[in-house]
Amino acid sequence: MDLCLNRVLVHSEACTNRLLAGPARTGGTVVVPRITGSIRRLRPVEVRDVEFLRANTNRKIKITLPGPFTMSRQAKNEFYKDEEELVMDYAAAVNAEIRDLKATGANVIQLDEPWLQARPQEARRLALPAIDRALEGIPGPTALHLCFGYAYVARDKPNVYAFLPELTASKVDQVSIEAAQPNLDLSTLDGLGDKTVIFGVISMGEPEPETPDRRRPHPRGTRPPAAAAADPRPRLRHEIHPAIWPSPSSRRWPMVPQSSAASCLGVSSGLAQVPHCPLRQPVHSRTRGTGALERGH
Repeated sequence: MDLCLNRVLVHSEACTNRLLAGPARTGGTVVVPRITGSIRRLRPVEVRDVEFLRANTNRKIKITLPGPFTMSRQAKNEFYKDEEELVMDYAAAVNAEIRDLKATGANVIQLDEPWLQARPQEARRLALPAIDRALEGIPGPTALHLCFGYAYVARDKPNVYAFLPELTASKVDQVSIEAAQPNLDLSTLDGLGDKTVIFGVISMGEPEPETPDRRRPHPRGTRPPAAAAADPRPRLRHEIHPAIWPSPSSRRWPMVPQSSAASCLGVSSGLAQVPHCPLRQPVHSRTRGTGALERGH
């Protein structure tokens, strides 16, 4: 979907759909679109997803879409002389998409910005104004997700984020992070202030979903079962957040939808085993590309 949305947003006066090889965040190359003209949104991309989800639940729903900084890193710029202008044009196009998603019935909007972690120096220079522009005038809860890469690609992940406290200056209400597979050093969360943390407690690095009563070996030791992982607050060194919401973490793509659903059930079952842990009404997100309802908070 990142590439799909990028191709719809990139308007080229010469050849909109020509693709080139570009850098991948974990090394190597991937296919990316060329930017040979001003970026604008051509048509809605994810409205049908929200329509489908809204028709199948009366609960609050979340929709995710790639953020402007990440998309700007996944295209070959052959037009813009000013990189800030490039990223801000992406942000304006994303904002137009989000407005349609809200009008269609989405309650929570999440921007996926994994390249904040992959390119932290560039992110400090360009990302925050673009993120705020993308969310300009958008009511209701907003979230931003960043991670270390898909589990089937990135195996040896660091246990700290290179870009995280900077998000306190952004408009986003919630920060969604991958935490289980890299065995995240929780002290890195100290700088997030009053942001709600969507805390990924399920490891994406194994084909079988975790269950509350099953321990798994982990590269940095044995992680606790989901029941313990679902409530990370006792393990925090400081009282730093008004809210931490357990989550399955990044989607289990390219795994089957049944595996994604089982991950959600693992978190819910784990929460039920945590004493005095308030259960919240689930928020579902229709995963990009598989048609499954996979993320629940």
